[in-house]
Amino acid sequence: MRVKCISCWIISIFIGFVSVCTVTSQVIIEEVPSDKAAIVGDSEAVLTCRVSAEVPHLISWTLDGIPISSNEKVAEELKSKYTIKNKYDLAVKNVQLEDAGPYACNQNLPDTKFIGIAELNVYGEIVCAEDTIIKMENDSISLECLVGFVGDDKYIPKFAWDLNGKLITSTFANKTFQGKTKFVESGISLVAIPEMDGGIISCHYKVPAESGGVMIADRCRRKVVVKYAARKPSILMDSDDVTDLERLYDKDKHVILTCTSMGNPVPRYTWSYKQLPTRKNIQITEPVEKDLKSNSGVLDLGFVNINHTGVYTCKAINIHNRATVESEVILKVIISGKSSTYTCIVAGITCTVFGGVIGFVVAIGIISALAYWVFKLHKKIYKMRKQESSQGNPSDTRSSRCPSNDEAVSFMASTPGEDVELQQNTYNLV
Repeated sequence: MRVKCISCWIISIFIGFVSVCTVTSQVIIEEVPSDKAAIVGDSEAVLTCRVSAEVPHLISWTLDGIPISSNEKVAEELKSKYTIKNKYDLAVKNVQLEDAGPYACNQNLPDTKFIGIAELNVYGEIVCAEDTIIKMENDSISLECLVGFVGDDKYIPKFAWDLNGKLITSTFANKTFQGKTKFVESGISLVAIPEMDGGIISCHYKVPAESGGVMIADRCRRKVVVKYAARKPSILMDSDDVTDLERLYDKDKHVILTCTSMGNPVPRYTWSYKQLPTRKNIQITEPVEKDLKSNSGVLDLGFVNINHTGVYTCKAINIHNRATVESEVILKVIISGKSSTYTCIVAGITCTVFGGVIGFVVAIGIISALAYWVFKLHKKIYKMRKQESSQGNPSDTRSSRCPSNDEAVSFMASTPGEDVELQQNTYNLV
C-alpha cells in the first residue's frame, strides 16, 4: 500500500513538472520595453511591453521598484496617472517632469522573469524670447533658449540655431541642476541688419534614438523685425532698371515708371519733373521742377509726346530718414522712326548713343570723298607746275603751291559726278 502511494507521488510530481514546462513555453514575449521621450503636457507617453499567453499569467510594471500594475489592473491610487493598453503597454497620462524614470516590465506567473526596462525621458517646453523681436538697424540681438530635462544623461538635448534656415553659431551654452532636473541653456548674439527684417530665428534640438532616427525634437521660432531708413530707390521702366540712366522713346509709346525703395516702415514716394529743351521748346534754359502725382511709387505717363522729354526724379523717405533719398531717369521722346540704341558707361558717366552704325557709315563716306578730292587737286597742281617748268616760265612760289580761285573752280567743274554733299553726323547723347 505504501509502495503504491509512493509510486503515485512520483507520477504526480512528474506530471506537474511536465505541465509547468508546457505552461512556461506558452508565454511569448513579443516586444520588450525601449527608452521613450515625452514633452511636459503631452496627453500620454506609451511604454511598450507586448506579451501573449494561452495559460494563466501575471505581467506587472514597476517604477523604481514600486508596483504600478498587475496585468490590466492599475493600483487604485495610481489610476489617474497610468493605464494599461494592448496587453500590456503602460500609458503615462498628462506627462510631467516627475514622471521620468526607469519603468520595468516583469513576468510573475507562471514563473518569475524580468522582461525589460524603459527609461522615460521628459523634456520641458522650450523657454525662449518674446514672440516678435523688434530692433533698430545696428542694434544688438541677444537671444537665449532654455529647456528642463529629467532622464538619462545620454539624452540631454543640444541646441542649434538658424536664421531662415541658415545655421548660426551659438555664443554660449550652459547646464544647471535643480534636484533631478537638468536645465540646458544656449544663446546667440547678433547685430540687426536690414536683411534680417521679416526673417525667422529658430532654436531647436533633436535627440537621436539608440535604434536610429529621432526620439524627440522641439523648436522655438521667433519673427525678427528690423526698422531702418529708406534706401536709395530704384527706378524701373518696362521691367528694366533705369536708375540714373537716360532713355530714348518713340512718340506715342505708353511709359510707366516704377520707383521702389527698401525701408521699414515702408517708404513714401514723391515724383518731380524738369522739362528739358527740345527743338520745339528750345527757349527753355532753366528747367522748373514740378511735383507729380503717383500711387505707391508708380508714375503712369500715358502715351508720351515731345513735351514729356525731361528729368524724372523719385524721392523716398520714412520716419527714420533725416532727408529724402532720390534717384532719377532722363527721358527723351523722338517724333520720327525708331533708332538703334545702346548704352555705354565711360569714366563713370552714363550716355546713350542713337543711330551709331548709320552715323559711322556716313562719316566714313564723307572722309573718303574729301580725301579723294584733295588727291585730285594735288595731282592737278603737280601737272600745272610741271607744265610751267617745261616752258621755262616759273611762276611765283606761292602760286605754284596753291591754285587760284579760278583754277580751283575750273578743277571742280572739270570733275563731273564727283561733287560731294557734306552731311552732319548727329549723335543723340542721352
